Amino acid sequence: MRHPRLPFVDKGGKLMENTTLRLQYTKTGNMKFISHLDVNRLFLRALRRAGFKPRYSEGFHPHPKFSFALPLSLGHESICELVDITLESAVFPREMMDRMNAVLPKDFQIHACDYAGDPLKHAKYAQYALTVRVKDDAAFSLMQKTLSGKIIVEKKTKSKVEKTDISPLIASLEMKQGEKQVLIRAKLSASPSSYLNPNYLYEALRANPDLAPRLEECTIMREAIYHKDGLLLSPMG
Repeated sequence: MRHPRLPFVDKGGKLMENTTLRLQYTKTGNMKFISHLDVNRLFLRALRRAGFKPRYSEGFHPHPKFSFALPLSLGHESICELVDITLESAVFPREMMDRMNAVLPKDFQIHACDYAGDPLKHAKYAQYALTVRVKDDAAFSLMQKTLSGKIIVEKKTKSKVEKTDISPLIASLEMKQGEKQVLIRAKLSASPSSYLNPNYLYEALRANPDLAPRLEECTIMREAIYHKDGLLLSPMG
């Protein structure tokens, strides 16, 4: 369902007092090292510099009305982050995107913007690309073996550390061998009750004593977020 292009009046013809826009943005390069709290502060500062006034919640501790689809782990990059931002006055999506990008860092840019329809749905899955640097070609077959069947890792909870099979939380996983590196593309559970951090895939590889000496660094990029219907979460849906 398409959202109306000019939400300046409601169905009764009354001028709207605020408008919510959905932004899709990247978080790459050095920006992968800023926390989720810092992302909130960055958006607030950028809105002010771009000349937009965010709407605040009511109560004793008012805060800007930002709603994120799925906070990103520190150190991970992403090309598909989503946030709903409610403003005090209406604005065209293209205008907001252009003015915000002019004041945002180059590694933190908005590449899609539209009027938000329904509130952001809970994420069901997220797709990641893990690029693992390896020392030799023998690592590839060992990685395939390690990430097939049951995958036992030590998961931390609030009170303890326990061994867990994470394979039921992996919707799909494929691997591709390159020169001195292996690309792992995995679609993982992202629901609140069964979220799987992609770091656990790399931890499972490092737990293999035959494989660990062959591994070097690993970089992680989030490529897509899906809701429960299996459709991509995006500003246009």
